[in-house]
Amino acid sequence: MVALRGADQTIKDRFLENMSERARLIFIDDMEAKGPARVSDVENAQQTILRIARKLSDDGEIMMSSGGEDFV
Repeated sequence: MVALRGADQTIKDRFLENMSERARLIFIDDMEAKGPARVSDVENAQQTILRIARKLSDDGEIMMSSGGEDFV
């Protein structure tokens, strides 16, 4: 939740569209209720997500593209 605070709207929308409507509404409500977050907390949360994603990619659990590459 904290990591999404600093994300642009496209990323937020992509994240939220993968949730059920009920979960999305609860998530948005909780996010708004939390109030402002420090930039350092947002950046730390984003870095944590990146570390986890890279580990999952290294373990072959997920595939990450470096952007601009097409996969078939």
